[in-house]
Amino acid sequence: MLKNLIREVWSSVVNIVYTEDSDNATPSVRLCDCEIVDLVPQKGGIINNNDKIGFDQEGRVTNSYHKNDPNNYTQPWTARLGVWQKYQITN
Repeated sequence: MLKNLIREVWSSVVNIVYTEDSDNATPSVRLCDCEIVDLVPQKGGIINNNDKIGFDQEGRVTNSYHKNDPNNYTQPWTARLGVWQKYQITN
């Protein structure tokens, strides 16, 4: 059940298309349908493959990642699905 819930939420976030045999399917991600969570510029502190998808206490999808703050220090950030509200976690 949890596997199906995670698949359903993740599919809605990145528009993954599964075949009928979804347990063995290879997802097809269409970039043209994806949303940009936070447009981090080149040399903006993003760490490749270091984002984590999760849920907050109200069950909303979150994406946690690293990027530079206004002082150019790498900081952890999180964004909530909806309008992708972004929050810096530390100072």
